[in-house]
Amino acid sequence: METKATAAIVMLAALCAGAFADDGLSGAARAWLSERSEISFAVTADDGETVELLRWMAAEYGFHARLSTLPPEAAREAVLGGAADAVAWLADDEPGAALLDLGASPFGTGRVAVAKGDALLLAVLDAGIMKASATGALASIHGKWTGRPLPGQPRAAAPSPGPIAFAALIPLSVAAAAGAWSLGRAAGQKASRRLVEGIAELRALNEALGSENARLRLDLEERSRLEEAKRRIDAAAAARRVEELTRCAIAAAIADATGAGAAGSDTAGADTLGAGADTLGARSDTAGADTLGAGAAEAEEPGEGEKA
Repeated sequence: METKATAAIVMLAALCAGAFADDGLSGAARAWLSERSEISFAVTADDGETVELLRWMAAEYGFHARLSTLPPEAAREAVLGGAADAVAWLADDEPGAALLDLGASPFGTGRVAVAKGDALLLAVLDAGIMKASATGALASIHGKWTGRPLPGQPRAAAPSPGPIAFAALIPLSVAAAAGAWSLGRAAGQKASRRLVEGIAELRALNEALGSENARLRLDLEERSRLEEAKRRIDAAAAARRVEELTRCAIAAAIADATGAGAAGSDTAGADTLGAGADTLGARSDTAGADTLGAGAAEAEEPGEGEKA
């Protein structure tokens, strides 16, 4: 009976642990990882523990790890040139290390390194190393290949005695998990309310902006209509002004032409009258002279009686 109760408690603890397990990735890092099927590593340490850790991380996060062994300088250049995604591993004092972004150090001899600004890849690799450390996989891999405990971590503790002490710890763990779940649920509900309120505010702002845009559009259309009417009025006024100026010019030209014709007629009449007077005078003089000559001739001739 005691064995069955212990087994049930252990199963409950396992289910609770599975329900609250976390891969250590942020939402952005998880979304980035879902779009990557492969991550290429330039490996500077050609040893079993590095290869096994990288393959363990790949299996945990669902990507393929492509590994290439290179000297540290060549590995750094491969990342800078885009031939590799990350270096495993690069020492802090390695020449050119400042050109890359450095992450976690799994075995204490070097850090994972990525190109400057590749923050999501670095977050995925750091989370994988932290998960391996938290689950004991990192210490296990290191011990398997070196036969020594991982630096900075104690040796594995002896098994805890008896199911009774273990059973006493289970309710505390479950209660702590339930409390954390309640707190997380309350925080999630609060965040959801804030999100809904923020969406409502954004929707109201969007509607206000839409109304303002419609009003501005009407104002612009009205302004365009007024400007077009003004252009038409200005064009009509200019046409009338040109027409008036044209009429004035034509009238002035006609007046000038009429004045010149009248002056010419007066001069021609005067000349004609003068010529007529001269002609009459000449004719009168000629006729008078002839008359006088005829009279003189008659006076000099003797009469018929005198001749006889």
